[in-house]
Amino acid sequence: AEKPRPVQVSADEMFLRDRVDVAEAVIDVKRDCGAKGDGSSDDTREIQRCLERAESEDNPAVVYFPSGTYRISRTVHTPPGARFQIDGSGWHSQIVAASGMTGPVLHIDNPNGLKVTHLALGTDAGHVTLLQTGSKPGSVYYSNIYGYADDENKKVSIEFADLPAGTLIQSDHLDGRLRIRNSSQAVIVLGFLASVQTTIEGGSPQSGFLGILSRASALSDFPLVVKDNQSLVQTDWYNEQTSHLSLLQGGASADGRVVLDNTEARTTDAVISEIDGVTGMLAQLGGIYGSPSRDASPRIRVTGNKDVDILLAGNSYWNKPPEIVPQESGKAHILANI
Repeated sequence: AEKPRPVQVSADEMFLRDRVDVAEAVIDVKRDCGAKGDGSSDDTREIQRCLERAESEDNPAVVYFPSGTYRISRTVHTPPGARFQIDGSGWHSQIVAASGMTGPVLHIDNPNGLKVTHLALGTDAGHVTLLQTGSKPGSVYYSNIYGYADDENKKVSIEFADLPAGTLIQSDHLDGRLRIRNSSQAVIVLGFLASVQTTIEGGSPQSGFLGILSRASALSDFPLVVKDNQSLVQTDWYNEQTSHLSLLQGGASADGRVVLDNTEARTTDAVISEIDGVTGMLAQLGGIYGSPSRDASPRIRVTGNKDVDILLAGNSYWNKPPEIVPQESGKAHILANI
């Protein structure tokens, strides 16, 4: 039979494919690999066996986690070049690190078309729930992934680290603290991100792209931390109950560009953004910003190297116009704000 073709919109543009990829093998971690999912049994070996079996399948496979709490005693790893799907039932499918475990819950290394969907990953204080690394190009798609601890103050995180050029990460929903390091050659596009704090850092050449389409944050001193002159484009950001909004710090990398579009935020401190030793640009566009009192103007405070361009355009400020301190910092462009 002829291979189904995408809908042709014009001579040079096509989208809305009229086919859906369906896995031909479904590997159930309980039924097929013997995992218990009862919250007390150690399911590490059974889960690892399922992941390796999926990669050995000739046809597309899904490793499925039925509702349950799957306790593990060591990190589970996807095989190099993984191209299958890992799927669950959202919050009802939880992979949880045993007390005292120090590594990440799930480590994805050098994937090649992997999909990870509808899972919750839990661990103890200061640890990583999901870690993706790579030494060669590859791709992953994430959907409805939750990284958590039983107490938000424990600061567990999802991490993308040391990703080379040619890496593609796409996600329509990630939930948890996010740390991206040494990955500015990768292309990372996140749909909705619910993240108490997002940190971007590293000195690799900035040949890739990092974009966040929609984000919600709360309960952090700085919900956005961008180090080493890294770059970011973020839109549709709702923030509440934080001391400040963003912290930008310089480093050895080339000029960075941070663009924040359509942000709605109120902070408990008049200083909404701290810029320390940055070269490059901060642009805040089309946002709504509140300050802690009617007498305080929202402020952007610049320290260290002050060679940074700041563009504030089309924003609404609740009480008073914004201030950039000190006023001689770099090049300030304040346009059409109310």
